[in-house]
Amino acid sequence: MDLKKIKSQFSVWRGQYGRWLPRDRSAKILDLGCGYGGIVYWLQSLGYTNTEGVDINREYIDTGVGLGIKNLHHGDAVSFLRDKKEFYDVILLVDVLGFLMREEVPEVLRSVVGALKPGGAIIVRSANVASPMAGRIIHGYLKEDVHFSEHSLKEILRRSGIKTVGAYPVRPVVHGLASLFRYLLWLGIEAFLKFYRLVEAGTPRGIFTQNMIGVGRK
Repeated sequence: MDLKKIKSQFSVWRGQYGRWLPRDRSAKILDLGCGYGGIVYWLQSLGYTNTEGVDINREYIDTGVGLGIKNLHHGDAVSFLRDKKEFYDVILLVDVLGFLMREEVPEVLRSVVGALKPGGAIIVRSANVASPMAGRIIHGYLKEDVHFSEHSLKEILRRSGIKTVGAYPVRPVVHGLASLFRYLLWLGIEAFLKFYRLVEAGTPRGIFTQNMIGVGRK
């Protein structure tokens, strides 16, 4: 891992998460399960001055710190958030819930909601079991134990205390000619899948990308 590889993801993260970021560059933002700290570094490059990350894997944190990424912490989610009541404006959980044991998910989400300010936002990326390619994500890691559909992701966020919840597809992000071609091809595939669902279930609605994003407000 190096900063060049991290920077190559900036345009992707902007396309996936940029529209939900606060305008206030002093907003307190936490990337929970931050890995090497790539998203933290991206946010800091955008001028967000109160951005930090935490991960239970010390090797990831040490690597990120070694790259010069600031405000990275080693620790588990529940312990880290215990003293952060109504502290953050935004908390991101990118590909985190799938690596928890099923019984751990409610506790982690309650800790996240407790650490959000009133009106604060939670941004969750998760594998989508409704995707034709779901198996690639779900069975790609031995530790994957928790899987969501659009409806189950919304439901568990509501049960955790989130009031307003939406779910969105993670389509290819356009950042060049090749990605534009992929995006246009995906729109065609998505149209076919919606037609398939209309024939089978009587409605074309649904999220069909292999990942999806859930966004909610406390």
